[in-house]
Amino acid sequence: MIWTALNQVENCTPETDIPRLAVSSDPAEWEPFGHNLFKHKKYPQAMYCFTRAQLPRMVAICEAFRLRELARAKVGVAARRDQQDAFLTAANAFMASGNDAPRGKDKLHYYRNAADCYVRAEDDRKAADAYVDAQEYDLAARRFRKVGLFDKTLEVIHRHSKNISSESSEELYTVCRLFYCSKRDVKRWMPCDCICRSN
Repeated sequence: MIWTALNQVENCTPETDIPRLAVSSDPAEWEPFGHNLFKHKKYPQAMYCFTRAQLPRMVAICEAFRLRELARAKVGVAARRDQQDAFLTAANAFMASGNDAPRGKDKLHYYRNAADCYVRAEDDRKAADAYVDAQEYDLAARRFRKVGLFDKTLEVIHRHSKNISSESSEELYTVCRLFYCSKRDVKRWMPCDCICRSN
């Protein structure tokens, strides 16, 4: 045949060893494909690549983003309880990714995503805690106030006063003071009043 004469093909008989057509990929070869797919929001495919690359933390991160996409797809379509459950699942996945991530902006980003998902799941207490982890103290204090945890609201205001605008601090402080006054619990807000006024 012409292809054999031109050395374009190799003819094999049953007695000869057939050369291997496929070679196993090295795990390191899969990682860049995973990152590229992740960047293009192809989370299931990225998860497959990261699994082959033996990077379980990246698999978990992709799963969190995939779960958030699934939750967003339920908005306006599924029952309210199903939507909340979907966002709660995504939030928990982001919290786990945040807990596993090294210090840095990615860790804060995962916590922020978790907090936003908790808000969509209507779990304001968990949202507040996640906002604290994300160092979003203004949002954290507002969520604590929303669920009536005025002690926690004051704690965030005082511990992180430099990271909260003075307008927000004053607004939240006034709400807390009114709450404690209405409960005739003057001892709760009087020391805080002194602290706030001394700043």
